[in-house]
Amino acid sequence: LPPLVAEQTLATYYAVSSTARGTANSKTTLYLPFPGGKGPIWECPSASMTLHTVNTILAGNGKYGFFSYDMNIDLKRQANGTSAMPYPSMPTITSLRHPSETVCLFDCVFDPVTEVVNSSPQYNSVNPANRQNSFASRHDKGGNIVFFDGHSHYFKTSYIQSNPSISNNGEGEPLLPDVIWDPPYRLNNN
Repeated sequence: LPPLVAEQTLATYYAVSSTARGTANSKTTLYLPFPGGKGPIWECPSASMTLHTVNTILAGNGKYGFFSYDMNIDLKRQANGTSAMPYPSMPTITSLRHPSETVCLFDCVFDPVTEVVNSSPQYNSVNPANRQNSFASRHDKGGNIVFFDGHSHYFKTSYIQSNPSISNNGEGEPLLPDVIWDPPYRLNNN
């Protein structure tokens, strides 16, 4: 068996050429943190994908890992709402005006065949950070959101993606009363 994920970098589990453990794509589903695979990584037990989907549809064929839970990418927005904070800057919890409504983590789309909720399903599960465009639909057409105050709540995908704003600064964020993705944008557009 390969070493535990916590003991090695993700690149350790992926190789472009064949190895003693199998081809790169079969290694992806057998050895990377993937539902049914090995390793101490949290994944949604309902998230699944066939090897055929990994090999033919998924961008990068899984070499960047698989993510069924994502962090809110819009937390890195600067106050002007148009550019990202430089690394390693991050907002503090105390800087969030509405922590009980601000998204921290969420169920993200996983399988690009069964969870088509945006125009780029081939990138489902590829990125560890996303926004409302990639909110899961595998749990009765919805998913869970963890907010900064620590509580979580189930939402339908149709609600999370309803009435997107038309401003480019907000990346189409719906102006929902109980869910905030981009705090600087919402501060200026509520």
